[in-house]
Parts: sequence; C-alpha cells; structure tokens
Amino acid sequence: MIASLVDLILSVFWLIELLVLGAVIASWLDADRNNFLVRILRETTEPLFRLVRPLARRIPGPLDWAPFIVLLGIEVIKRVLIHLVR
Repeated sequence: MIASLVDLILSVFWLIELLVLGAVIASWLDADRNNFLVRILRETTEPLFRLVRPLARRIPGPLDWAPFIVLLGIEVIKRVLIHLVR
C-alpha cells in the first residue's frame, strides 16, 4: 500500500520535472508566451520558481537558478522517499 503511494508520488514528481525542463527549454528558445503550451508550462512551474527565487537570487551571475533548485529539491525528496520505503 505505502509502496503504491510512493510510486504515485514519484510519478507526479517525474511530471513536474518534465514541466520544469519544458519551461527552461521554452525560455531558452524565447518561445511565444501567448502559445498555449508555453502558457501551460509557465502557469504550472512559476509558483514553484517563486518559492525558491529568494534563495536563487543569492547566487551571483546572470542565470536564473530557480529551475535548478526546484529540480534539486525534487531529487532530494525522491531519494528520501525511496530510502524510507526500503
């Protein structure tokens, strides 16, 4: 039962990782913000980015580190969940 719940949570995290990567690629390609797919990516990932932007702004340089911090946080949570299930 718990393993199934953890599998579901890991699947949701995988989807979030894909959305974050899609948002990053869309920003690199300077995709049209009015495009339906780009809007979906931005609307689903921007709340996560907003949570970590105060931390990301402390890292010097011109890059927005928020997506990397979100992906890193997801990876840490996934590893903790997997470790707890074992």
